[in-house]
Amino acid sequence: MSGCDKANRKPVAYFMTHGNKDGVCTNSGYGIPQINDFAQLNGCQTMDIANVLKPTDQTGMTPVCADFKDCKDGYPSRACIFCWRSYSFAWW
Repeated sequence: MSGCDKANRKPVAYFMTHGNKDGVCTNSGYGIPQINDFAQLNGCQTMDIANVLKPTDQTGMTPVCADFKDCKDGYPSRACIFCWRSYSFAWW
């Protein structure tokens, strides 16, 4: 994933979707930390994504989304979590 090189990190407008049943890049172990990392880089307030974004639609078609607050001008950050494996929705 982009953004892993700590030596070259600048703010970037960021949108990420992630499946809470992803067995490769787990939601709590990888997805949520990466979303929060980019949001912090963008100067946004941190968010407890695991407790704020709780999708219930088991078909995976209705994600729950939130915009991070107080981001630097021009660098919004948005996170959407859905019930499914992330790699199943490559067309999104």
